[in-house]
Amino acid sequence: MQKSILSISCCLILVAGAAAQSGSGAGSAASGAAAQGGAASSVDSTQIAYKLLASWADNGYAEARRDRAIAAGVVAGTGGLLLGSAAVTWFAGDEISRSATGAPMNADLKLNLSLGLGAGGLALAGAGAIVAAVPVQDPHLVWTEVFNETNADLREAMAVSALRSLAEQGKERRIASFITSFLVPILSGGIQVGINLSQDRVWSTGLLQSLGSSSWSIAAGITGILSTSPEERLYERYLVARSAYSGGP
Repeated sequence: MQKSILSISCCLILVAGAAAQSGSGAGSAASGAAAQGGAASSVDSTQIAYKLLASWADNGYAEARRDRAIAAGVVAGTGGLLLGSAAVTWFAGDEISRSATGAPMNADLKLNLSLGLGAGGLALAGAGAIVAAVPVQDPHLVWTEVFNETNADLREAMAVSALRSLAEQGKERRIASFITSFLVPILSGGIQVGINLSQDRVWSTGLLQSLGSSSWSIAAGITGILSTSPEERLYERYLVARSAYSGGP
């Protein structure tokens, strides 16, 4: 009887130990899964792509507004100089001419010069005002679906897609610029050959000079294809930042 009780006790102890080990293993697995889930969510919560896209949009919009202001100022300023020159010619042209030649300015020349400078000044001043009034494209509006998204995970995924799309657009522009850089001298040389043939000259006359004047275009195309666009560098920054944060190489 005592042996039976002892056997039953031993069995109960073994069952309890196995259950404890099983519970401990399940708890460890659950803890590991929770840790991995927390790490993944922490990577998403950093919003790396979204922050880079927002910074690019802010800087691009500010730069575009600044460039517009500079262009408008240059054009309008040139118009102002021409208007000032017209006023000087009309009101002080005779005195300036007397000091230089000893005789007053020709009346027709004075009138035509004043009108020409004035008309050009007014045109440039108006063009400057038009440039200043042209609306600047806001990148925030281009990617409005990203910036208006309230779900953080979905917004981050959309921002990654936007950065990749921008990088592809930048690459396409580089390739198009490279192709165009070689088409310009080819077209220029073809025009020169056509002119030579139409004038009964040797077909290669002036061809080297024509191609030489387009060498800047070839150099610009080669430089562009060997470098990366700002959009491509932006996407590379995202990849490096994501890899560094997640513990990658």
